[in-house]
Amino acid sequence: MAGRTDAGTDRAFPLHCGHQGVGWLWWVTVLAVAFGLAATLLSAWRASETPDEPVHLEWSRRLLLERVTERRSNEYFESKSPVSMLNVVARRLARRVAAGDDEPRRGCVLRFASRLPTAFLFAILLAAVFLAARAWPRWTWPLRCSTS
Repeated sequence: MAGRTDAGTDRAFPLHCGHQGVGWLWWVTVLAVAFGLAATLLSAWRASETPDEPVHLEWSRRLLLERVTERRSNEYFESKSPVSMLNVVARRLARRVAAGDDEPRRGCVLRFASRLPTAFLFAILLAAVFLAARAWPRWTWPLRCSTS
């Protein structure tokens, strides 16, 4: 495989003209992203409530509805993550939808809804990493196909 040495370094970078040899990497990436998102959503649906989950949601509920940020009134209010208000909003919306469900199913729906924003943020993180990785060669060295 042809390669070139970047000026100022001794590292040789392989040249890939077009997309030869990169097709398998695209499929591996797609499979890894699909697995990560599927595992996140399945876990959000099936996993039981963590011991600190209600406390985080309660602190965020107070912040959202009452605009109270203090944490001294409850020794478990250690949260400093106002982004978890998204989880509270999703849970409140799901409470309207799941109003008529039986109790075990309603609990699963509410728990899943409160975890859905976190799964969405995970998808955004994966997209950001993907876009940064695609732009990486442009940031480090110009890859050009040699005609020789």
